[in-house]
Amino acid sequence: LSFTKLNYNYLRQSLKRLVDDGKLMRYIEGVYYIPKKSSLLGKALLDVNKVIMKKYIRNDKDIYGYYTGLTFANQIGLTTQVPFVKDIATNKESSRSRKVEIKKFPINLKSPRVLINKENYKILQVLDVINEWEKWSEYNTQETFKILNRYIASSNIDSQKLREYLRFYPAKVSKKAIESGLI
Repeated sequence: LSFTKLNYNYLRQSLKRLVDDGKLMRYIEGVYYIPKKSSLLGKALLDVNKVIMKKYIRNDKDIYGYYTGLTFANQIGLTTQVPFVKDIATNKESSRSRKVEIKKFPINLKSPRVLINKENYKILQVLDVINEWEKWSEYNTQETFKILNRYIASSNIDSQKLREYLRFYPAKVSKKAIESGLI
């Protein structure tokens, strides 16, 4: 919530009062929601994946994070391993790497190499995979880069834009991208 004309303490007290009255529910620190009635449990709970998405990846108008690491490798089919811990690169993290939990769901948060936005998040995902694919891919180099090529094509990633972001990654990423034919 953001109110320019309200004092922070007044806002905090108002939220507490609404929670105490049952009109608002506190999910975790800083995350509140309006409870809806559920026929089974009385009150419906929020989906933890939606909370993670809004808190670290995107809201209705902005993208400020993305899944990376084993999580993204699983999403695009490089591995069948389903990660217990979700890896997320987000603008909302300043440290290089930090572990957090949301309702007992562990998350590895990483600060991005460059500010994440709507135009570059898919490019950064691909470059992250190229940087560390050997850790998770169940395929050889050739097959891994075929899968990456399919993802790049289906996501309409411009190879020129991909080249522009290579400077934020180690030289080995450029080498792998050129040798594999991605660039």
